[in-house]
Amino acid sequence: MIGPQVSKVKLSTQPFGDRPTMTKRSSNPTDAVLVAIDMSKHRQEVLIERPEGGPRRRMTVMATKADYDRLATDLSDIGRPIIVGFEATGNYHRTLAHRLLSAGFELRLISSVALARTREALHNGWVLISTEK
Repeated sequence: MIGPQVSKVKLSTQPFGDRPTMTKRSSNPTDAVLVAIDMSKHRQEVLIERPEGGPRRRMTVMATKADYDRLATDLSDIGRPIIVGFEATGNYHRTLAHRLLSAGFELRLISSVALARTREALHNGWVLISTEK
């Protein structure tokens, strides 16, 4: 890939003192619009959530340059900080990630393990039943 690399690992000494960590802890700006993208080979499902709430906007983006350009333009037109999160799915995420990164958006690569654990916790939760009397 030519240009900025999509996958970079930054070593940070925060919050564990002198021990380097693989991730950097940061919080989202309160006025940031959050964008979640579900990646697949031929199309991406996009969910846009504004910080003030209200209905979320859903979009389907086909894996074409024209659709990627349209998504970048639509996100730019919002006029607020944008944070885009997506899971690395094979190599399908690379082209869109490069397009959004070159447009100046903040990207967050979300671990597939973290997504699986969250999905499991939300949808397959267990109930603690006390056997004590």
